[in-house]
Amino acid sequence: MPHEKDNNYLSPPTSPLNSGFDTIESPLPSPAFSYQSGDDFSSPYSPYGHASQTHANTLHQSFGADNLTRTISYDSPGSPSIKRSGTKKSAKDTAYFKEVFSVRDEPVVPKTAGIWVEFQTNINLHNTPTLLTSLTAYLAHRYKVPPLTILLDISHSSHLSLGGTSEGCYTLTVSAVHSISPTVNKRQAIMLQQWIWENLGLAANRGIIRFNLVECANWATGGDTVLGTMEKEEVKRTGTNSGMIRGMN
Repeated sequence: MPHEKDNNYLSPPTSPLNSGFDTIESPLPSPAFSYQSGDDFSSPYSPYGHASQTHANTLHQSFGADNLTRTISYDSPGSPSIKRSGTKKSAKDTAYFKEVFSVRDEPVVPKTAGIWVEFQTNINLHNTPTLLTSLTAYLAHRYKVPPLTILLDISHSSHLSLGGTSEGCYTLTVSAVHSISPTVNKRQAIMLQQWIWENLGLAANRGIIRFNLVECANWATGGDTVLGTMEKEEVKRTGTNSGMIRGMN
């Protein structure tokens, strides 16, 4: 007895291979809907509402050899024909917005500001000019500055006493507006006292080093303070004085 047709299943089309036989029920469920020519193909979940009739007919086209591509009526993304609207901003406006919204470069203290080093000891030093030249070159090497920016003051045969004895001792003071920090000072203390021991024979425990960081507003050379020089450089670089450099002090 032939099986009754069930609307929930699809029947295969009649062909010479199955003609004369009972229709075999397909195990595949039928689609919940079918497309007819001119139907609206817009999804009920589409945020753009119902699709146009033209769009529906386009989707309904078969994907044959001649339908792999279709003509578009708009420019593709990145097309050079797309022109952006708007007027060009002036250089002044551009510089202003870059100054306000961009990450500003941290002001750099010029190393030409110099380093002031004072060395005082109670021993008698011979050939002081040679000592001045050698120590100046070593300080310039340690602080990575030109030797011409090192101001060295050496006082020997001073009345100094460390621990209540007249044995050799010394004090070393390094003053600058740059290159003075906890990390740098630790390294410089080791190297400077090692140089003094090797060249003057004074042990590290017989000397005291003082690192003095001076504010830019309180250090002057070349007829201007370091702060004033930095402000002039900022005006040359940006065309304005933002006051950020003055806020450093």
